[in-house]
Formats: sequence, C-alpha cells, structure tokens
Amino acid sequence: MSEQRWHDFLAADGVHDWVVLHGGPTDVFRVGSLAHAASLAHSIAASPGVAAAGVLLQLADDRVTVRLTRDLWAIEARHADLARTISALAQAHGAVADRAAVQEVQLAIAAKREAVDVGFWRAVLGYVPMAPDNAVDPLGHGSTVWMQELDEAKALRHAMHVDVSVACEQVQARLAAALAAGGRIVDDSKAPAHWTLSDKAGNRVCVCAWPDGSTTPREAPVIPPASTADANARLRAFVARLRGARIHHTILRVRDGYTMVSLALPGERWEVEFADAGGVEVEVFRSEGAIAGEDALRQLLP
Repeated sequence: MSEQRWHDFLAADGVHDWVVLHGGPTDVFRVGSLAHAASLAHSIAASPGVAAAGVLLQLADDRVTVRLTRDLWAIEARHADLARTISALAQAHGAVADRAAVQEVQLAIAAKREAVDVGFWRAVLGYVPMAPDNAVDPLGHGSTVWMQELDEAKALRHAMHVDVSVACEQVQARLAAALAAGGRIVDDSKAPAHWTLSDKAGNRVCVCAWPDGSTTPREAPVIPPASTADANARLRAFVARLRGARIHHTILRVRDGYTMVSLALPGERWEVEFADAGGVEVEVFRSEGAIAGEDALRQLLP
C-alpha cells in the first residue's frame, strides 16, 4: 500500500476544502434546511462518476457530509476530479464548505498477531470488511474498527483506544479543548502527526492531524486562516440561533469572500453577509405595507 495516492490528492488543485481522514477524502457542506441538503445531495448523486463509486452521502438539516471513500488506501487519481465536481455543485447550490466540521472517529483494538480477531468484531457489530484489518458500518453511521497488530515484544497495556482524525489546521484547537476538559497528553513523540491523550481514568485517545497534514508535495498547503475559521464559527452560531427561533433562512454564496444568510420575517427581509476575512454586513428591506395585485407581477417579469 502506497501513501503516494493520498499525497497526490492533497497536492491536487481545487481540493483545498476537502480533508483527508483515516477513511479518505471528506467534506462537510453547510446548508440552510433539510430540503436544501436533499437538493444538493440529488445533484451530487446525479453527477458523472458518482454512481457505483462508493461515495457516502449523509444528510442533516444543516449539512451534507460527503465521503469519497471509506478507506484511506482506496484513494485513486479520479477522486480529485470527483472532489472538484462536488465542490462546484455545492457552490452552485449556495452551500459552504466547513473543514472545521469534518472529523472521523475510529476504534483501534490492539492484539498480538495470533490473537487478532477481526471476524469476531465484524460479526458482533454487524459490520463488513473494507480492508483485511478493519470492519466498517454498512450504514455509514458507526465508527470504523481497526485491528492494531502489536509487536510481540510489546506489553499489552491498553487493549483499545479511540482515534480522532481532524483537519490539520483544527488539531491544535481540538487538543486545547481536550486539555481544558481535564485531559492530559501522555505521548507527543509522533507530533505533529498525532498526540496521545488520556482522561482521568487513563483511557486513551489519539488526536490525529495525519493523514491530512502528512503531505510534502504541496509547498504551501491551502489552509483557511484563523480569521476565516472564526468567521465560519460565527456563521454557524448565527444559523443555529435562527434554527432555534424557527426563522426561515437560506444560505447563499453570491460574491467572492462572503457567505450570505437571507432570512424572511413578516414585512421584512434581511441579508446578513459574513466575510471570510471577518466582519458582518447587514442589510434590511422593510415593506411599506402596500399590497398590490397580480398586475404588479408584470413589473417583475414583463
């Protein structure tokens, strides 16, 4: 198995909004509603190259998650073209890529070679094989189980641990959050690829920037600056408040560098634009209360 294929993907043009996780290239696109998500998913499913390609789509009322593969080692040259096509469709639908929302959680089960028993885990979980040493949820919901073969000379101290794979520019924030919650770093010898942390009881988890941050061919990886990450966080928080207040809204990308949230209230329409570089612009349109008849439509569509 060669690492070159995912290095080539990371170095490709036009895929900077995609994150390479343990399961392969993944992206999250923010949308304004479940109907918006379904419309984008339909366009993705109908695009050339997606059918029978193993692409996994997951929909929610605020996002569409797209996984091009379920296994890092399954990346092929065609996946870069597929990623560009899907990103273009998302932009056309007014959906916004959110690298900060992309992650994968994997359960690693350690054993000496003679004790590796992936068949048991596939059977008890109802999982299927994706590679000889793993088991994946056929529904795409549950975490992948990976059999970690231990060196015969190494003592078996922790039979299981959790791997959390995130975008390379998000790993420091995730580490900070874990430490603030009472965790501690027990091994940073593999940093910046990954750090091993534990909770108060000694249960371990690896927070991984690998493989997303493992590329060397890309001289200057395209990583959103901190201001963009902050702007995305403010956008997500604002949309969450709108949803909580049950205010209908639509997320649009109408000009470069800005994401617009258009929302309607009785007698009002608001356009709230979040700049990628930070800052918010708000424009409010209010009705004077005059009600016209059908003839007024001719002014709109002569």
